[in-house]
Parts: sequence; C-alpha cells; structure tokens
Amino acid sequence: MIAQDIAQTIVDPRAYADGKRIDDAFAYLRREAPLEQAQPEGFDPFWVVTRHADILEVERQNDLFHNGDRATTLVTIEADRKVREMMGGSPHLVRSLVQMDNPDHMAYRRLTQGWFMPQNLRKLEERIREIARGFIDRMAEHGGRCDFARDVAFLYPLHVIMEVIGVPEADEPRMLKLTQELFGSADPDVNRTGEEMSRNADGVDTIQSVVMDFMMYFNGITEDRRVKPRDDLASVIANGQVNGAPLGHLEAMSYYIIAATAGHDTTSSTTAGALWALA
Repeated sequence: MIAQDIAQTIVDPRAYADGKRIDDAFAYLRREAPLEQAQPEGFDPFWVVTRHADILEVERQNDLFHNGDRATTLVTIEADRKVREMMGGSPHLVRSLVQMDNPDHMAYRRLTQGWFMPQNLRKLEERIREIARGFIDRMAEHGGRCDFARDVAFLYPLHVIMEVIGVPEADEPRMLKLTQELFGSADPDVNRTGEEMSRNADGVDTIQSVVMDFMMYFNGITEDRRVKPRDDLASVIANGQVNGAPLGHLEAMSYYIIAATAGHDTTSSTTAGALWALA
C-alpha cells in the first residue's frame, strides 16, 4: 500500500497547483511503487497506475476496466454517497462518453465520430488557422506584454470548439465561466462560492448547480436546432438517434457538456503550460 503522506498528496488539489509536491510524489511512485493501492483518509481505496506502459494496458482493456461503475474523478466517500442519493444510485451527475462502457460508449461515440474524422477536420483547418492568426494579432496589440493564459490560451481553443458546437460567440464568456466553475470547483479563484471547497458532500450541490446551468443553456440550443438544424455539432446531438431512438435528456445534455468543457479546457491548460515551460 502507498504511504499515507503520498496517498493524501494524490487527492489534494493544492498539490497539483504547486507542482513540485505532486511531481515528486509521482516520481517516487514510478520508481518505487508503480502499481499500488492508495487508501487516503475519507476515500474508498483505489489503484494508482503511474507508468506509461501500464496506463496503456489499462486503456486497451475496456471490458475489464470500466468507466461507469464508480465516479470517474476522485471523490470522497461522503460526496459519492450524496451523488448516488441525488442520481438514483448512479455515481455520476452527468452521463457522457466518459461515464459510459460498451455497448453504450461505442453507440454514443458513433453519433459524432464523423465530425472528427480527418477529412472533416481538414475542412475546418483554414478557419482554425484564421482564428489563430486573429489571436496572434490580438496578442501583438498588447504591446509586448500580456497574460498569455487569460488573453490567449483560454480563449483560442474555446472559440474553435464553440464554433464547432454552434454556440454563438457572444455566449463564449459564459461557457468559459461555467467550465472553470465545473472543473475548478475546489478553487476559490474560479468557483462560484469564492471559497476553498472541500471535496466532501458540501461541494456536490455547487457542482450540481453548475451542471444545471449548462443544461438550461443547452435546452435552448436543442429546441432551436430541432426547428432549424444547421451544419454544427449541436444539430447532430439535438436530432441524433442511438439504437433507433432519440437521445435521452440526461445523455443529450451530458454530450453537450463534455464537448463544451473538455473540448477546450485541456487544450487551454496544455498551451499555457507549454509556453510557461518554454519560458
């Protein structure tokens, strides 16, 4: 079993913010305990897989390693209990591809798979380059100094993915705010409480309120695209069918949410982090 101080580091959001503490912890684990169980206080035990080859092996065995049985992020026992209570036994507040196993995962993935095939991405390439040039010009207008994360890295991939989905440019700040509130629920700089949240049950209501705001927004998008379909991802989700039936409300809303959050957040963080490392 992993030493308790390292196990607690793994589940501490602040460790990821300061960088060195979490880097040192995972370097130690890769060297000394690459596949071992952690039992931090307040959490169900979980396995920590730290070596690239082992992670790939897990990823290849979808029938053995499931997405849907437990929460897909690290949550406390108390938070897990509250989510299951709210969701009728499910450990998930949403039901997107991330929370699905086969056969549902592949069936729902096929719905939008065509949008991300190489030939379709090539159609978008010139527009994406045009957006990139616009952000370079905007960066130059700052006169040699800017907050790269805030002024460029957060906004460029956001604008690209919102065009793909079909979200109006005027609503992009709202999508960015909701994304940061969802993924940064423990961070007082971006969450909607302005306080450092524990990941106990007291944080579940806050996250659920963000999810509900997303759903209210995309309900309107769905109604519009069913009346006036367009050449965008929102129209595919709003009018799509899986196994011969329209998407259920939770599944449709979850599809929008995963596209509108994970579609740009990881890219933003990678772009900002890469420039910081180069600097």
